[in-house]
Amino acid sequence: VQALFAAGGDDQQIRPSLDYFQAAQNEDGGWTYQKPSDFGEATDANSTSLVIQALQAAGESLESWGNPIDALVLFQDASGAFGFNAAMPDASLLATVQAIPALAGIDYTDMGTLDLSGASTEVNQDLLMLTLGIILGLIVVAVLIGRQRQSTEA
Repeated sequence: VQALFAAGGDDQQIRPSLDYFQAAQNEDGGWTYQKPSDFGEATDANSTSLVIQALQAAGESLESWGNPIDALVLFQDASGAFGFNAAMPDASLLATVQAIPALAGIDYTDMGTLDLSGASTEVNQDLLMLTLGIILGLIVVAVLIGRQRQSTEA
């Protein structure tokens, strides 16, 4: 939907997707990856975030969709991170990264129009090193968790 809208798609091209979103919306106001699905249809933060962005790109009022932001924020934990779904509530980097623009009211069609002219071009070396350290730490933790799961399954 976001790509269609950015490419100048009209209502006739976008409407079938919005109709699908409406039919696939869960009772709690969020969305799952796919309906029907053999893997469950519980609302998840990733799908809900992307549909929110699609609705925003299409100019839809979130209130007319039952305010799906309410469903999304249920996955946020005390640290600010988002879990994937109710069955997997632990912090998920992907769910968090996808939730941020949806909560900020930014969709992918906005990316080329954001005004960054006032942004500083100076690089704070300490902040850069901290950020790189956090990213490296997340990668290490992900690898360790993956190895632990593999050894548990074996």
